[in-house]
Amino acid sequence: MDAFEKYMGGSNYSAFVAFMTVIEKQGLSPKNKPFFKGVLKKTGLQVLNSMTDQQLVDLDIEPGYLVAARRKLIEKKYTTAIKLLNKVTSNSYLYPETLLLKSTAYSFLGRRAAAIWHWDLCDELTLKYQKFADSAEERKYYQIIKENCAINYARDAYKLQQYEKAITLYNKVPKKSYQWPYILLEKAWTYYQLEDFNRSLGVLLTYNSPLLESYFSPEAEVLKALNYFKLCLYSDSMNVINNFYELYKNRSEKLREIIGKGKKDPLYYFNLTEKPIKEIEKENRFFRNVMTKIKRSVKYSLDYQAMKKLEHERITLNNTDLDLLLFDFRYQISHFTKRNMYKFINQFHSLSKEMFNIRLEIITKQKDLLYEQKKLSADRSRGNKNNVSKSKYEDFWIFKDSFWADELGDYSLGLDSMCKTVKSGFSL
Repeated sequence: MDAFEKYMGGSNYSAFVAFMTVIEKQGLSPKNKPFFKGVLKKTGLQVLNSMTDQQLVDLDIEPGYLVAARRKLIEKKYTTAIKLLNKVTSNSYLYPETLLLKSTAYSFLGRRAAAIWHWDLCDELTLKYQKFADSAEERKYYQIIKENCAINYARDAYKLQQYEKAITLYNKVPKKSYQWPYILLEKAWTYYQLEDFNRSLGVLLTYNSPLLESYFSPEAEVLKALNYFKLCLYSDSMNVINNFYELYKNRSEKLREIIGKGKKDPLYYFNLTEKPIKEIEKENRFFRNVMTKIKRSVKYSLDYQAMKKLEHERITLNNTDLDLLLFDFRYQISHFTKRNMYKFINQFHSLSKEMFNIRLEIITKQKDLLYEQKKLSADRSRGNKNNVSKSKYEDFWIFKDSFWADELGDYSLGLDSMCKTVKSGFSL
């Protein structure tokens, strides 16, 4: 059975392997291009990841140019990436993603007008492409593109200190989105830059919800300590710092023990993701949360779904020609998982230095008060609603130890600032 017959029969991965055999011998003919593109739309572009940049370009099709452009963005070769992306026309189903990548490239090049134009067009066109999508999976793909355009635009606004605009853009991402839990921290940083420390702390409070248990972030603890510090709530800030060292140092060491066993097996980290959750939880509950966080990421979900389809086809057809491609998919997932685990460990060590610096600042401030014979004017209080900033379109509800789904991400504390000082009446 040749590549075309396999494609018509719905055996998409088998068709891809058969097409690649032909392409390696004689290239991709104009006659085969539409069929090969049809295969790639069904399999996803992950199948192209093992090809070289030149091989991708030589295909002379939109998917090849897009994958090559992604690599150039990672390599920070933004002008080359744009040239490749210009090969993708609005007739291609990949055009919205092209707008996303081009806007990102223009942003890094400092060509902000071009970046904004592409972000706005991405926001507008993804809805139109969604309407004509062939499947629920494709509609979800366009939704992710639309959200990423808003997120990248928000990050650009943050970089330019346009914090109010950044918040507006972050709010475009719906709470049901896969990406929403990951941008909460970015929103909290934006509120911090606006000096709305109570709102920043409130957003971070969202991570305490049982629904978001697996979306923890050590960086959130650093921001929490900084917010308390800015409110001159030094004891609260110190408590966060002490808990950080006590909690995450132990977690980091245990995680290092687990991942240190996978130096020789290229699929070790993939196999970790395949372990039943109950088995992982017995080893280490924190490790279970790490794995859950990785599995809920957009990239992992897309790669894993594609791998399961490939796996099903391999078993159903008993096609050993798919073994190499299946290994490649599993290796990609293994590499992604490994990178995320090591990122956590490296992040802990980096953030430990930040926490140490905050602690030094607190000690310095407290010494200054002592030497100047001053003290903070107010005692630590729970605060009140007068300290909560809100727009005229927002309602105010008191938190009563319950995390309602529609309220997640909208919390704000009402803490009083203690930064005013008075004479202490104490002399050295």
